[in-house]
Amino acid sequence: MRYSVFMGHARDPTTLPSLRLTPRQMRARLTLDHICEAAARLLEMGGASGLTTNHVAARAGYSIGTLYRWFPNKQALLALLAQREAAHLQARVALALAAAPPAMGIEDLVRIVIGAALQPFEGRPLLRRALLALLPAGSLTAIAGTALDHVLPQLEGAAKQAGFSLSATGRLALPHAPPGAIAAAILREPALLDDPEFETAMVQLVAGFFAPAPAELFG
Repeated sequence: MRYSVFMGHARDPTTLPSLRLTPRQMRARLTLDHICEAAARLLEMGGASGLTTNHVAARAGYSIGTLYRWFPNKQALLALLAQREAAHLQARVALALAAAPPAMGIEDLVRIVIGAALQPFEGRPLLRRALLALLPAGSLTAIAGTALDHVLPQLEGAAKQAGFSLSATGRLALPHAPPGAIAAAILREPALLDDPEFETAMVQLVAGFFAPAPAELFG
C-alpha cells in the first residue's frame, strides 16, 4: 500500500511551500498523488531526460493546465516527491515498530528506524538515483530528517516496551545527530546509504543512548 503525503502521515499539508494551492479536498489530494506517481514512473523509466511537464501530465491523465495549477515548475514537483517519500517512510517504520515483539533487543529496534531512513524509495533504486541527481540538497536531507523527527518518539515507545529507556543526553542528541550524519552521507558520499558498515555505525550511535530501564518503570 502506498501512503499519501496528504493522508495524515506527514506534516500539515498547508506548510508545503512548493505548491501554488493548498490541497484541501480529497479529490485534490488524490490528483497530486497521481501526478507524483506519474513523475516517479517517468524518472524510473528514463531518468531526468524523460521528465517533462508534458510527459508527466500525459502519464497522469491530466491536462498541462492542471499540472501548472499546482506546481510552478518541475523542481517543485521533485520536492513534493521527496516529501511524499518521507510520509511513506514514516508509515513503514510505524507499522514495523508496532509489529515488533516485546522481547526485541534495542539494536534490532533501532535498525528498523535507521534501515528505513537510509533507504528512501525502498524497492525503487532507479527513482532514488534520479532524485539524488536532480534534487537540491535540502530536499534530499529533508527525507531522512523529517522522517526521523516523526518516528523517534515511536522508537522511544517501542524501546520502553522492550525494557529500555532513553537517556537525557539521548533525548537532546537524537533529533540532531542521526539526521545530521545521514544528511552528510546524502550530500557527500551517497554510496554510504548502501554500506552495511555505515548503517551499523548509525544503529550503534542511536542504541548507545538507550539503557535498560529500572524495573519499576516497566515491571
